[in-house]
Amino acid sequence: IQKAQELTFKEQNYLRERAKSKKNKRMQLNLQEALTQFSFFLLNDEDTIIQSFGKFNTLKKQLQKKTSEEVQYVVNAINYVTSLIDLAQSKGFEHNLYDIQLPQLLKCIDEETIDESETFVYGKTKLWSFKKIAANDKTQQKDHTTYEMDYWNQHYFKNKVVVKFSKMPDNASNWLHIQCINFARK
Repeated sequence: IQKAQELTFKEQNYLRERAKSKKNKRMQLNLQEALTQFSFFLLNDEDTIIQSFGKFNTLKKQLQKKTSEEVQYVVNAINYVTSLIDLAQSKGFEHNLYDIQLPQLLKCIDEETIDESETFVYGKTKLWSFKKIAANDKTQQKDHTTYEMDYWNQHYFKNKVVVKFSKMPDNASNWLHIQCINFARK
C-alpha cells in the first residue's frame, strides 16, 4: 500500500503541475462548492483521497486491458480532484485535503457554509449529469440528484456511464468515470 501511495503521490504532483499549466477556467467555484465536490471522490468514510487515488489507479489498470476510452475518464477524475485541491488551497483552506476523511470534511463544509440556500441536500440538489459510454449513444442526461444517481448506479448503470457536475461545460475533460464517485453518502 505504501508503494502505491508513493506512486499516487508522484502522479498527483505531475497532474497538479499539468493542470496548473493549462489555462483551465472550469474551476470557478467557491470554497463550499469545491469541498462539496471533493467529498464525492472519497470512496468511503474511512478513505483519504490518497487511498481513493490508489483505487483510481487500480481501476485505470483494469480498464487499460479493455478499452482506452474509459481510462481517460479515470484520468479526468484524478485531474479534477487535483484541481479541486489546488482551488481549496488557493482559497485559504487550512486542512490537509490529502489526509482528510469524509466525516471531518463534512464538518468543514458545514463551517464554510455562508448561505444556507447553497447547502447541498442529498435528495434535492440537482448536481449531476450523465451519459452512456457506448459509442453510439452520447445523449447527455442533465440535472439529477445524488439520490437518483446512487439508486441508478446500484441498479442500472453497471459502470457503463460517465458523469459530470451539471454546472461544468460539456467538455471531454469534465466527464468522470462513475466508479470514481461515491454517491452513497448522505
